[in-house]
Amino acid sequence: MPRASRQKAVRRHAAAIQLPSRRSFAVPDHQVIEVMQPSPTSQVPSRVEDIAPSTSNVRKAAKPPASFLVPSAPPHPYSRSHTRRVRRKAREQLAGGQLHSVAAALSEVLPDTDPPSALKRMTRVEREAKERKLDDARRELSKIGIGKGRTLTERARRKQIKIQAKRIPAIMQHPEYRKDPWATIRLHASNSVAAKDAPSL
Repeated sequence: MPRASRQKAVRRHAAAIQLPSRRSFAVPDHQVIEVMQPSPTSQVPSRVEDIAPSTSNVRKAAKPPASFLVPSAPPHPYSRSHTRRVRRKAREQLAGGQLHSVAAALSEVLPDTDPPSALKRMTRVEREAKERKLDDARRELSKIGIGKGRTLTERARRKQIKIQAKRIPAIMQHPEYRKDPWATIRLHASNSVAAKDAPSL
């Protein structure tokens, strides 16, 4: 769509209101005194530069002489980054980063030991026995309430609740539970305690 010309937009507006030339609160003519200013006798500067000194002159005057600008020699011949690297290396050696001197002293004092390659390797039977012990230890840790210092995680607790919830309908339908629910609960508790106290094989 073509753009509207500016002239049309200007014509659409109403003309500005003409204000009266004299305001109503102006001073009457008989009270007005005309003050005549004398003609300037001194020459008025035509440019601002004649009044104020130039900024370049001010900057030149503010600069110290060239003899002051000679850089002083640094206290060391290295760059700042190299000096930092040297300091860091010294700090690491002080803090025990390398410990070469300690290792040398220990090698002198301690008797020579066999190198690790000379140590005997575990046989397959020994490896399986070690794995069995680890599995038994893991199983003991996973038992609920038997020598365990930590409780179940939230996920394991939910899993146990789901398993037990599946058993509830079967328990409710059991004829012994229907006859005497409290006797059934006591029997279940005594069986659980007996199973807990029984020695494991």
